[in-house]
Amino acid sequence: MTRSSKITSLQIWRIVKIGAMIIAPILLLSLPADYFDHAGSSISVFEWIGVSGHYSQGLTRGCMHLLHGDLQGAVAFNRLSIAVLPLIGGLWFWGLYGEITRYRRIYLKKDDSHGL
Repeated sequence: MTRSSKITSLQIWRIVKIGAMIIAPILLLSLPADYFDHAGSSISVFEWIGVSGHYSQGLTRGCMHLLHGDLQGAVAFNRLSIAVLPLIGGLWFWGLYGEITRYRRIYLKKDDSHGL
């Protein structure tokens, strides 16, 4: 793979990544709040490691209700969604900002070799 084709493929990858990070929340907001309510039984991640508990059961459903402004529905599924959704949103925003900054720094830098 030549250097220019490697740079082009990395640039395309960054554009796709930024696009997916922008489209994902729009897609979740366009779905109804009860979209994941009837998906099946709750599966706890903690049960995979042998810890019984309800820390992660209903977290996706609770976050989806909270995303649509249904606080009562979010608390009914999992109270942790009130803390988890802002954390996930902050990490998402931080990641998106970092990707856009990295893209602009690498691919949209101005050529200052003219000495102006």
